[in-house]
Amino acid sequence: FGTNSLLLKAGGATHLDCSSDQTTHLYGGNALALSINTSQNATFTGSVHLDSDSAQLQLGDDNDMQIFHNGTNGFIKNNIGDLEIHNLEENDDIIFYTKDISSAIHTPLTLHSGGAATFENDISVGNIIYIAEKISHTGDSDTYLDFQTDRITLKAGNIEFVDCSEGGQDVLTLGAASDMDVNMRGGDGYIFIQGSDGYIGINDITPSYPLDVNGN
Repeated sequence: FGTNSLLLKAGGATHLDCSSDQTTHLYGGNALALSINTSQNATFTGSVHLDSDSAQLQLGDDNDMQIFHNGTNGFIKNNIGDLEIHNLEENDDIIFYTKDISSAIHTPLTLHSGGAATFENDISVGNIIYIAEKISHTGDSDTYLDFQTDRITLKAGNIEFVDCSEGGQDVLTLGAASDMDVNMRGGDGYIFIQGSDGYIGINDITPSYPLDVNGN
């Protein structure tokens, strides 16, 4: 193999050599397995296996990060700074996959390139969800719960049904100035406000007078 080669196994199937650019190559079975250049960069041609459950892939000059499997669970541990996952390919997503007991594959979370996130199923939160502005119905942009400073409004079809605000006078408003009926129920009884004329019916959904009572 020349003066820059080291034979590791008879027959030459496994050997080291150094190319003219001072890159060191490790061959196994006459196939290139590893290249190390003068910048201390190592390139593996195939996979890297850590076969022991106690083995870790350690990154950083002070074991700052480890990737390992303990025989039961897999771990990515970051001990210093933030843990960032970057996908900088245009219009491509970050997708998380899981497998259930029947071996069906699920994508519980997809982080989209535009900044949105899609959850496949329910979201369980142990503490607080902070909302910057709105919770909206998928595919129905004018139906949403709108959070503002000391105020929450509920709109459906861009019509405001509920307005709850805190200020000099705390106010809960049901309905809107449009021709909207309001029905407030309690058990078998209800109070009905007729949007067309403002008439109020108690247990009556067709009040004919400003106050119409159906019953004793």
